[in-house]
Amino acid sequence: MLRTEHVARITGLSASTLTKLRLTGGGPHYIKLGRTVVYDPADIEAWLSANRRSSTSASLRDHSGPPHSDANRKAGRSAERS
Repeated sequence: MLRTEHVARITGLSASTLTKLRLTGGGPHYIKLGRTVVYDPADIEAWLSANRRSSTSASLRDHSGPPHSDANRKAGRSAERS
């Protein structure tokens, strides 16, 4: 099992980014052991493979679901205010 700091070094992401991904989703699967967060190396490899791209124009929608547009966010906010 790997701690957040080790995964940050492997992926090139900051520990803070990994923390945010745990809250918002989209990051690698993790395991909570009490207050400690650990990652299975196989899950890190799978997540890295799933995020592999062949060009900068590759659509994220193909891999992560529907995009969140400004129009969708604004529509959601106006519905909440009503």
